[in-house]
Amino acid sequence: MVSISNSFYIILIISLIISCAFNFDNGWRMGAIFIGLNPIICYFCLSKKGKAYFDAFSPLWIFPSVLGLVYGFGALEFMNENPIYVARLVGFPFVGLLFYYCFMLFVVTQTIKEESHIKVASNNLDISRILFWILLLIASVAALIMVIKVGMPFLYEDKLDDRLNARAIVSSNIIYLIRISFIGFYIYLASIFHSNSNLLKIEKLWIILIFSYITFINIIPGWRGPIFIFLFNSLAIYHYKYKKLNMKKTVGYGILFMVLLLGWGFARIYFQPGGSFWIYHAQKYSDSIFVVFLYWSVYQFSVYSLGFLTILKLFLNGGYLFGGVFGLTLATLAPGKQETLGEIIKNKAGFTFAGAGLNPTIMGDAYADGGLLGIMIYMSTIGIIMGITFSKMKANPSVFNVVLYSYLTTCIVLGTMTGLLSQASYAFHLLVLLSSFGFIEISKSIKRR
Repeated sequence: MVSISNSFYIILIISLIISCAFNFDNGWRMGAIFIGLNPIICYFCLSKKGKAYFDAFSPLWIFPSVLGLVYGFGALEFMNENPIYVARLVGFPFVGLLFYYCFMLFVVTQTIKEESHIKVASNNLDISRILFWILLLIASVAALIMVIKVGMPFLYEDKLDDRLNARAIVSSNIIYLIRISFIGFYIYLASIFHSNSNLLKIEKLWIILIFSYITFINIIPGWRGPIFIFLFNSLAIYHYKYKKLNMKKTVGYGILFMVLLLGWGFARIYFQPGGSFWIYHAQKYSDSIFVVFLYWSVYQFSVYSLGFLTILKLFLNGGYLFGGVFGLTLATLAPGKQETLGEIIKNKAGFTFAGAGLNPTIMGDAYADGGLLGIMIYMSTIGIIMGITFSKMKANPSVFNVVLYSYLTTCIVLGTMTGLLSQASYAFHLLVLLSSFGFIEISKSIKRR
């Protein structure tokens, strides 16, 4: 798969190119572009190493690709900021990327060697089906409660305050319960693929109908992110449990999903009076709707870089939270109103835009907790987790390993933009996922008696 020498080979090439880039007068801009292009550079570096490297869902590609969009191309909008901030905005994610690559590739090498003898675990389709219906019933009741209380927020005009008010009326817990339908579907889908490699047309139709229904009830709250999670995880499970997709198809599907998700948000605000700051900013370049959409899409990633830049400014002289980010997140699960990290950062920075708070991003979480050292620790830990779960899943593609790897990958990818430890929903649904597999194991033991 991946040798230790290859990991340092990649890091050496990245370090060499980035060092050369910084010798130019406009070095930080070139550095940001390089971070954005790093997956493509790695692709060519490994092009002669074999097909094993070209799994688009592997931790070698998926996380660095999104990280490149956010902290590479997304940072280009802020190149005229104070040079100290620009250097940290580009340099710190680069350091984090190096630590991620190094630890992830090292762990992948060692774990695959140790676990390659494991065989695929047995399937539990009947138990998975029962679990699926339980979770789907809970999610459907939660969706019904939301519709009765506030209607369907996804049909609102794009007034963010209205959707936030709707969420406040029903509480975030109702939305969390709607989203547990994802967990049941992942386990059920992986179990179906695990038990039967040749599905009948009626079985395929049934999966499509279930998929469509779950998509619909999760669109009701009006947020795009969860739909991305659902699509990505379902495609990853299909890839690892049923039919592998080649790199070109996967990239093609990924671009299609991104266009659809960005297009949804763009359409909601482009045609309403006043639009938004980003639409107005994009229209300085062109009045063509297609050109405006392109610029607006790029600006979406700049929004996330802005979150990280704001945290860099607020914590310039220290005052780190030292693990307090997750503590703030846990506090939001308690009764009453507690501010999230994003809300605290927004208020301290003096922003007045509509919405709950500023997206701290995964780098912002890490920096708020411990500065550059925090970034090194966070990214090394993510590399270890991704490396272990990926290696175990490749060596033993059981339902649990495939679903766990897919879910963790999605959390980390989306957390690149929103923040990871600062988002309570990730921890909540991970707990539901692990509890679901615990339910399956207990049911198996009872069945054997």
